[in-house]
Amino acid sequence: MNDTNIIMIAIMSGLLGAAVGACLMYLSGTRPQSKQHLEDRARQAEQQLRSYQSQVTEHFTHTASLVNKLTHSYRDVHDHLTASAMQLGNVDIQPALLDGSASSILGVGAVVNAPLDYVPKKDAVVGTLSETYGLRDDVPNPRPHTETYSQV
Repeated sequence: MNDTNIIMIAIMSGLLGAAVGACLMYLSGTRPQSKQHLEDRARQAEQQLRSYQSQVTEHFTHTASLVNKLTHSYRDVHDHLTASAMQLGNVDIQPALLDGSASSILGVGAVVNAPLDYVPKKDAVVGTLSETYGLRDDVPNPRPHTETYSQV
């Protein structure tokens, strides 16, 4: 190779490098704009999140306030009923209302029994609320009774 070819290769390489550099510079020049766009979107999303969190906080604060008002209203209604019962009602119910417990309204020492099985059934059929429902000694694989009943 002679010197002119080397010089030509050097010039061509320089021009090619300049062209590639210009392309990269152009492409990297648009990236800051897209980076700015992404930063703007991130700021906007963060602002929306803060707004949502504020709305949630406001909602629960308002809900707590309404529940407190409801509790006070319930207490006021109870106090009104107590005062009215004492003024107008039966003397026997007054201690129960002043105590405020539901069991005392039922009566002192009241026994509350479990619900009974009111489904109409034949004499030999065990009701679904029975302790022995579904337990049969004479069948190896017990199955619940599937008899249909007429409505009363």
